[in-house]
Amino acid sequence: MESYENFIQYLNTKKRICIVGKGMTSQQLNQDSFDLYIGIKHAILLLKQKDILIMNDLEGILGCEKIISELKYVVCPYFPHKERVANRNYTYEFVQKHLNRYKFTGKMVLYNIEKQIVIPKLMNMHSSTSGDVIFNFLNICPSKREMEIQLYGIGTTTQDNPHILLLIMANYKKNKHHKLFLDYIDRRYYQNIAPSTNNKYALKVGRKVISNFKDLNITFN
Repeated sequence: MESYENFIQYLNTKKRICIVGKGMTSQQLNQDSFDLYIGIKHAILLLKQKDILIMNDLEGILGCEKIISELKYVVCPYFPHKERVANRNYTYEFVQKHLNRYKFTGKMVLYNIEKQIVIPKLMNMHSSTSGDVIFNFLNICPSKREMEIQLYGIGTTTQDNPHILLLIMANYKKNKHHKLFLDYIDRRYYQNIAPSTNNKYALKVGRKVISNFKDLNITFN
């Protein structure tokens, strides 16, 4: 387990940062000249270099089995959400065990997003979506004003990049959480239940949360 202080030291060494989400503009992703690549949940599958996987939801690791060994960091809550809400029966250990099963050699960074359940020595944050989590860390970096942060598929459209679902199915390995995986795919991609990003109002709110990090040089592509 990595402390958030050490994680911030790592982030602070980076100048050009690419962050990709599931939105349609992730199809415009230019990966040529960044020194850090960050994926929000399954959007990590779009990246040629898979440095950091961010997810509020434990389902975000299901469908990434074939690339888990490539990840340098996985960043998730101590109590990750299941079906969009915190569940005390599930902790980061669910994610950790799944990572270890598929030869993860990177580091995990944990944080608190539930006001009612605060674990000592972890960063506390309010998060609207998995897409805003990383900015809470970047905003603490001493060199934050020198960073160039390019966003793709985040805060620009309610439409998903359809290629992500194809990549999920291609990188999934059937395991004991198969039903949970199928339920997630059905809910997220066939029923389109994603209230934090699938309507214009939620999209506007999510973009505003990110834009409020005024000291960060953020570009929405």
